[in-house]
Amino acid sequence: MTAKWCRRLHGASRYRRALTGHRGERINRAVALVTQDFRLYHELVPYLQERGLDVVVLRPNEPIPESVRVLLGGPPEDARSVRLHKDSEVTMLAVLVALFHPLPFKRATFGVDPGQISGLALLGDGQPLMWAECLSAAAIVERIVAWRQAVSAESWHLHVGDGTPESMGLLSAVKKIWPEISASLVHEQATTPISPQTMSRHTDAALIIAHRNP
Repeated sequence: MTAKWCRRLHGASRYRRALTGHRGERINRAVALVTQDFRLYHELVPYLQERGLDVVVLRPNEPIPESVRVLLGGPPEDARSVRLHKDSEVTMLAVLVALFHPLPFKRATFGVDPGQISGLALLGDGQPLMWAECLSAAAIVERIVAWRQAVSAESWHLHVGDGTPESMGLLSAVKKIWPEISASLVHEQATTPISPQTMSRHTDAALIIAHRNP
């Protein structure tokens, strides 16, 4: 993840599950990385673990434990296989979707609370999937395009808060890259929730904006 993209990423740590056995000997993990590439192991596994996803590493053709529900880099013919992405964050989102939202979504919606520090959130059929703080309009656009790779949906929508002069420019920038997305400005009054959801007022606002009708 590049520094220009965000200051804080959320949405995964709440999915951590209790494990049994000694570290290094555990096989009851739901996610397996299939690789012989130690560089990939050292880059990806710590990233996933820091965000609450525990991973067992398997060599190709090694027996797969019964607990495994997602095979990162697994054979295409296995229904559990999830493609590895160059961006570790996109891979993590793909794992979360495969673990907890296995069916394609009817509607996926991005919400953006624009500002000096912008909040970005992604909903799948109204359920929060991921959220983050971004530091520029270009970073928001880049992240939207990246997150799209990990999610399958019948329709895509973008809701941008109307509180800044840059809001319309952000809509245009996304539509230029992704003409098929339905992009709208929404009112961002009263977008501070009574009960914080994400530890950031910017991403809290982005979630509310994503839920709002244009």
